[in-house]
Amino acid sequence: MGLAETPEQFTVGGMTCASCAQSLESYLSHQEGIASAQVNYPNKRLYVNRDPEVVSTEQLVSWAQDLGYTLFSKEQSAESEQREAQDLQVLQKKLWVSFAFSAPVFLLSMGFMQHMHEFWFQWVLALLCLPVLLYSGRDFYRIAWQRALKKSSNMDSLVALSTAVAYGYSLCVTLLQSHQHVYYESAVVIISLILLGRFWEEKAKSQTRSALDALFNELPQKAWVIRNNEELHIPVSELRVGDWVLIKPGEHIPVDGRIRSGSSHIDEHMFTGESMPIFKQKKDKVLAGTLNQDGALTLVAEAVGHQTAIHQMLNRVDQALGSKAPIQKWVDRVAAIFVPVVIGLAVLSFLIWSLGLGNPQQGLMALINVLIIACPCALGLATPTALTVGLGHAASRGILVKDAEALQQAATLTDLVLDKTGTLTQGQPQVIDGLSRDNQAVSSLLYSLEKQSEHALAKAILEGLKNSQRTWAAHEAQPLDLHDLRAQRGLGMSASWEGRSVHIGSLEYTLSKGYSLPDEWQEKRKQWEQAGYTLVALGYNHDFYALLAIADALKPEAKKVCAELQKQGLTLHLMSGDQPLAVKEAAQKCGITQYRGAMKPEDKAQFIKGLQTQNKQVGMVGDGINDAESLALAQTGFAMGTGTDLAKQSAGITLVTGQLEGLSETLFLSRQTLRTLKQNLGWAFAYNVLAIPLAAGLFIPLFGWSLNPMVAGAAMAMSSISVVSNSLRLKRTLHKHHEIHL
Repeated sequence: MGLAETPEQFTVGGMTCASCAQSLESYLSHQEGIASAQVNYPNKRLYVNRDPEVVSTEQLVSWAQDLGYTLFSKEQSAESEQREAQDLQVLQKKLWVSFAFSAPVFLLSMGFMQHMHEFWFQWVLALLCLPVLLYSGRDFYRIAWQRALKKSSNMDSLVALSTAVAYGYSLCVTLLQSHQHVYYESAVVIISLILLGRFWEEKAKSQTRSALDALFNELPQKAWVIRNNEELHIPVSELRVGDWVLIKPGEHIPVDGRIRSGSSHIDEHMFTGESMPIFKQKKDKVLAGTLNQDGALTLVAEAVGHQTAIHQMLNRVDQALGSKAPIQKWVDRVAAIFVPVVIGLAVLSFLIWSLGLGNPQQGLMALINVLIIACPCALGLATPTALTVGLGHAASRGILVKDAEALQQAATLTDLVLDKTGTLTQGQPQVIDGLSRDNQAVSSLLYSLEKQSEHALAKAILEGLKNSQRTWAAHEAQPLDLHDLRAQRGLGMSASWEGRSVHIGSLEYTLSKGYSLPDEWQEKRKQWEQAGYTLVALGYNHDFYALLAIADALKPEAKKVCAELQKQGLTLHLMSGDQPLAVKEAAQKCGITQYRGAMKPEDKAQFIKGLQTQNKQVGMVGDGINDAESLALAQTGFAMGTGTDLAKQSAGITLVTGQLEGLSETLFLSRQTLRTLKQNLGWAFAYNVLAIPLAAGLFIPLFGWSLNPMVAGAAMAMSSISVVSNSLRLKRTLHKHHEIHL
């Protein structure tokens, strides 16, 4: 049979860290019959190309189970979603149990130090730790054991080692009543912090998948078709290429196809980013998911189901979420070396003191000291404390960060790609400027005509009439008694008032009705057309009454923010599905030299990939469904909070208020957080490099310096305190920066 043309997709259950994905990918890739295997940790997907004659589905599932993972096929999507929901609930329950028992252990240890050597007090702490270790943290030990069997290690190994050593040693002290210091609180605090981080991560991933599902659910479930001269109302899944599909005003289009009869304005903003509906008529192409606004249509279906453009785009979004360049999770990579080295040093210290120097008591003490002092408390706190401060500050300023990866990636950006509509602009057409006769009838004619229309341009004009500062219609609007109202779809509208004709619509439409544009208006017309504005003309009794320029206006803060971002060293690119002239105008106003118009979603994605091949770290700022793929593909995606749910879930960072000022603050915050995180990790590793030789007894022959577990525990505690203190300093820095820029 041979290899399949396209990889099969499976959902992977049981992964808890990025190295889980690496181990599964590596293990499967080396199996006979597997041509390629790629595991995407963020969306828990396995893409595998196999020879079905050599590797059956059952065999593939069995191999995954050998490493502790569960595979679900596409046909089992409902089962996998149910399993994921249950896993999230179980994780939340473990988190609550962990905090419920960790809090009293920590408070008792810190607040009642005078009782720490008393037998009964130590037993209270030991028993309180058991629910955390045996229930909340048991997955750490299970995974660490499975990793050990495969001769590898990761962050779970560090957690399992540190907590087991801390609790095991403390329990020995308690059982032997040796009056040594105990470290029960260390074991449970590490587990609580790690579980908290994983819960946040899993919840964010769950919300991302829910957004994709919600978009699919918004698509029509049934459609009207004509078969054998009969109108049938059938499920969308039963549509076939070549069907005649009937679309009523206000309905979403269920297929990709061409208009056989009828005409209408189609809202295609999810694909083009353009806020203004596009007039479509016979032979024009329409896409599934777009909204039919005001006309009845008959379509000939050209693509249905998973072949439609929207399904293909959503599949690209799903894959882009999993194909992001991974953050430098070098903690896990170093841990793979760090853990075996620490164990080796502990055993080596024991052997040298016991066998080489004939001092087994000191050998045992060295073994315990090395393991305790190397317990990665500071390493476990380094990332969570810095990120908690950074993420908490961001949330308080209306900046929602999906995960730590997004925050850290934002600190390394070199290029920023911006969408125009809804990002730099307001996202709604507005009357930018206008010319009119000094005539009291202008306002009334505009109002009386446009209130009859549902077109987006009509709404913009009606909104403009509410503005008391307008110069193009200075008088108050009064309803007029119009007759013979007629609409020419896609062009304009005509009527009669006081026995004379009145027309409103595109400039070309009005000119075709015999109106002549005044010479003194020609220069303005030329300027507006060069700027890419849409022109709407009003004529009455063969005389021009008004010429309005309509466009999607820039947000007030757009120019200032773009200048600030460029001062920070970022290269800005404006990429939009809008017409090139409008994009050029917006770019020039914002001081952006790199810009392109008429960009499709896949064009934006290809542009970002092109920058990434040049070793650029690319951020994407957008608000629409058409931006979702690019937001997911970029190192960091920034979504406007006023945009679509899918855009917000595809992006790593959401600016809740939709104001661009949040961009510059986010970038400062991310850089400061990453700097603090590196400082924390640097201290954590430096502490181990300096403390382990002391714990091993290396300085005893040289200087007579020795170490006991109590001092080792104190050193371990001090390393943790230094990390927390450094993170609190970050909090003060961020608050100070915000106050300065208020």
